[in-house]
Amino acid sequence: MTSFDKHFIGVDIQSNRDCPYAVFNESLQLIDSGWIPSNISNSSFIAQLCSEYPHSYVGLDAPQLPLPCIREWYWRRGRW
Repeated sequence: MTSFDKHFIGVDIQSNRDCPYAVFNESLQLIDSGWIPSNISNSSFIAQLCSEYPHSYVGLDAPQLPLPCIREWYWRRGRW
């Protein structure tokens, strides 16, 4: 890994459970993934990832508000 390698970090921000993350290289190969530990803040952990993988692009999947009820439609096992 050179200091100019690009990385892509994706985090699925959740309020009611732990948050998964994934790190991909320029070729979109998965190089790291897991769950953000519950004993560290999401922002601190993401900052650590950015330090470990410089020149990173970070994408957060975070809802604006919690859903008021369970979705009636969702994708599961290849069907709606």
